[in-house]
Amino acid sequence: MVFELSPHRIFRYGDGGENDHGWGCVYRNTQTVLREMGVESPPSIASMMAKLGINPSKNQQEMWIEPPDANTFIHHVTGRRLAQVAYPSSRSIDRISMRYGGTDFEIVEQSEQLESMIKDSLEKHHIPIIIDDGIVSYVILGWSEGEVVIGDPHVQRNNVRVLPAEQFYSKAWMMLVPH
Repeated sequence: MVFELSPHRIFRYGDGGENDHGWGCVYRNTQTVLREMGVESPPSIASMMAKLGINPSKNQQEMWIEPPDANTFIHHVTGRRLAQVAYPSSRSIDRISMRYGGTDFEIVEQSEQLESMIKDSLEKHHIPIIIDDGIVSYVILGWSEGEVVIGDPHVQRNNVRVLPAEQFYSKAWMMLVPH
């Protein structure tokens, strides 16, 4: 089965003149998701930071957000909450998250269950899925046999690419899945 979204836009580092290189990927993915949820002009990173109570600083780690923070902001803008999903265990989330633990997520331990959840969400809602491994964040745009199609906010060109499924499953992920 092959399924791939064609988003209106994939937001990326530096959009809107904001210098978010090295820490803004979840913010950019939040903008991409909001756009696909019908928000014509998603808020700037500065606006998101203000709403989340994050003070701009020179310390990038203090400005960094994770999927649960994005979910809080998405709910503020749309009134809708996305499922907070972790793969493959709560212990892995305890390792990769700076502020959240496995108990903040629905745990999906089996790759087959995760694949089914991702495919069902993409087909039903046509909204990208935010994924974060604690270092980088992407949006899942599609799935085909053995490959995950991702939108990459870290690059300026050719920011839709394929990630082999075995590479995807070899990592721990925090995710926001429309349901």
